[in-house]
Amino acid sequence: MFFLLRLNLRCITNAKEFIFKNPLTNIRKIVSMIKVISYTDTGFSASDADSVEKVIKPLLEKQEKIVLDFTGIKTFTALFFNNLLGKYLIQFGPEKYDDLVQVKNLSEFGEVAYKRSLQNANDYYKRSEEQRREYDEIVQDTSDF
Repeated sequence: MFFLLRLNLRCITNAKEFIFKNPLTNIRKIVSMIKVISYTDTGFSASDADSVEKVIKPLLEKQEKIVLDFTGIKTFTALFFNNLLGKYLIQFGPEKYDDLVQVKNLSEFGEVAYKRSLQNANDYYKRSEEQRREYDEIVQDTSDF
């Protein structure tokens, strides 16, 4: 169980940093709350994802936990989640991803798009290196159309 020690405002606009300390292990954990609506109005395109990724990438590179609050956003596509979060599931693996990333306040449709994107990323993650290379070649070949 973690206890809230203090609340700090980060330099990142509309992101709040919470620091938790486990009294049994004395390990501190930073959690950044990010209001996605501050960076994009929709969860539709790759460029929408890029706007949010500028904020989350440095946090995830340091393996800090993030909570993405989607309050106020109603339009979503799997493409948005693929570009924003799917690559991190592939990079970190499902368990570490679940430890680092939390989403909240998704619309019903947003929840469906998010779960679909994560399932696709998880399926890719489970493939062998050879299967990934073959898959990547197929995707590259079809992107030339």
